[in-house]
Amino acid sequence: AIVHLSFFLVYKKQRANFFFFIAALGSCIGIFSYTYASWNSIDLSTKVYGVFAYYLLGITVFNTFLFIAVHSLLNAKRSFYFWFLVALTTSGIFILVNFYEWGYIFGILLTFSLCTIESLRLAIRAYHTGNRRVGIIITGFAIYWLLFTIFLGMMYGGLPSPSISEYYSLADLLYRLSMICLPVCISIYLAREYGFTSINLEKQLVEVKQLSQEKEATLLQQNAELQAALLQGQTPERKRVAADLHDNLGSTLSSIRWSMQAIDKKKLSTDEQNLYINLQEMLDKAHNDIRLLSHNLLPEELEKQGLWDTLKGFVRKLNKNTLTHFTLQLPDNQERMSSKIEFELYSICLELTNNILKHAQATEASVKFKVERGKLNLEIADNGKGLDATRQNGKGLANVAARVEALGGKWEMINGGQGIVNVIVVPV
Repeated sequence: AIVHLSFFLVYKKQRANFFFFIAALGSCIGIFSYTYASWNSIDLSTKVYGVFAYYLLGITVFNTFLFIAVHSLLNAKRSFYFWFLVALTTSGIFILVNFYEWGYIFGILLTFSLCTIESLRLAIRAYHTGNRRVGIIITGFAIYWLLFTIFLGMMYGGLPSPSISEYYSLADLLYRLSMICLPVCISIYLAREYGFTSINLEKQLVEVKQLSQEKEATLLQQNAELQAALLQGQTPERKRVAADLHDNLGSTLSSIRWSMQAIDKKKLSTDEQNLYINLQEMLDKAHNDIRLLSHNLLPEELEKQGLWDTLKGFVRKLNKNTLTHFTLQLPDNQERMSSKIEFELYSICLELTNNILKHAQATEASVKFKVERGKLNLEIADNGKGLDATRQNGKGLANVAARVEALGGKWEMINGGQGIVNVIVVPV
């Protein structure tokens, strides 16, 4: 009873363990009641109740739930005949009590025999359909019928024996062996079925893990291919935009500058001269910005020489053309990384330094790289006015966030009022 209750609690899908637990528990309580009443009480009514508990629990409940357990174990359909046998077995105790002279035969033997015959039929059918493990139950039925037939022959056929006490002791032993062999065989089957199910579940778990790993590897490969294709698609587009900025917009601004130089400033009034000077300065700044932007959209050095040399040239140009002085600190190990990582890091540096030039009003800024424990730390800081709390993040910062996320990294922006510090950590 304890073993099959444990099986059921661990694997509730196999309900046959629960039915067999009830059958075994009923048998235990019934036999205990019979033994207690027979050996430890002199009160006749107590003896009667003990015997009644034995027939009710030790036989009726045992037979009923043993039949249900076998039926559930073999996944048989619960037909009308099944419910008829369950009702007949359940009513066996009432037949025995009310018709004592022949009640044992019709209330106990007949009902139990019908149930065992039906169970044996189901077991043989399951064996023929491929469930070879059910052979142990068929063996249990065969042993039960053999021993029980010998017992009936000894009790009702008058087989000779040298001693009446030995005769009944042998008959009692055969009866007990016949009643125990079938439950033992069912227990062996359920234990093997439980072990077989556990092995199958472990195999399925291993297969699921292998399939999951294969799918994950496939997805990673496809993701890498998509990212590579995306980068390849962005490269010509960035080159085209850079060429358009340099050739078209740059040329237009140069033409405007030359046209303005043809104006005779001496013929202008003082206010007009001041406006002329401001316009010329604005055109010069716009022209320099266009040249810087067109070159830095996708510089040739990034493809040929890598991120570190490209950033060196980028910072040199910034310090020539802007009022903000930039310092660059590179890691000790300056090996090249994958084209995607270099492209994304360069784009991040370009966006954040552009923000410093446009909004920070800083005199000093720094770009620092450091590699430690398989992670690259990028810090971009300035001594400008800091970030206005009421200002909303623009598209540029959203692009930075997307690029950091694409690299599987983390980004923290620290706004201290006296400049901004951007800390970015990505795995490499």
